[in-house]
Amino acid sequence: RGLAAGAAAGLVAGIGIAVVHGDARYIYDGLTEGAGLVAVIVSGVTGLLTIGLLWQRRYEMARFCAAGAVAAVIAGWGIAQSPDILPGLSIENAAADDNILIGLLVAIAVGLMILIPSLALLYGLVLGGRFDPGSDRDPGELSAAVPAVPLTAPPRMRVLALLAVAGLGAAMLFLSDSGVTLYAGVALVMISLATGVVMLAVTLVTSTDQD
Repeated sequence: RGLAAGAAAGLVAGIGIAVVHGDARYIYDGLTEGAGLVAVIVSGVTGLLTIGLLWQRRYEMARFCAAGAVAAVIAGWGIAQSPDILPGLSIENAAADDNILIGLLVAIAVGLMILIPSLALLYGLVLGGRFDPGSDRDPGELSAAVPAVPLTAPPRMRVLALLAVAGLGAAMLFLSDSGVTLYAGVALVMISLATGVVMLAVTLVTSTDQD
């Protein structure tokens, strides 16, 4: 199915280029020269690599190549229209104000703090076969066969330090309208998010090893 889907996607991509030539010549010219052409070539090469990896049953690498092909297509679409994002509208003019972009980044960071641990727990249970093991068995037997593994909490001082840094970054965001302080606040919030994710990953791996 994957090979058939890859062949169909390649066929549709070829037809799409012909359609773009007739309906959006400006984009077609951008995709057939310069950086846009490089993006098209990268997309084609990674697409062929994906099919080859599927043929060899190397599914994990195939996923990365498929993602690279999609990313190259999206990048080529933007490069082909640069510096315009829509006819008569440049990327610079279409961009939101700094305050809006900062608020969006903060909202994404807060969402990731909830999403990433949830996905880590979900995939850890599913890939470990503990999400719904033996659903037809007696609950008493299930609890005995799959004992709960308590998580080892990270050191309290590290958690407090991480929260302090995140709080400082948030305060800098809300108290500054622009300048170095604003961007430093963004950096502190992002660093705190990344550090928290790493601490969570270490906790999960440590608990799994103990199991």
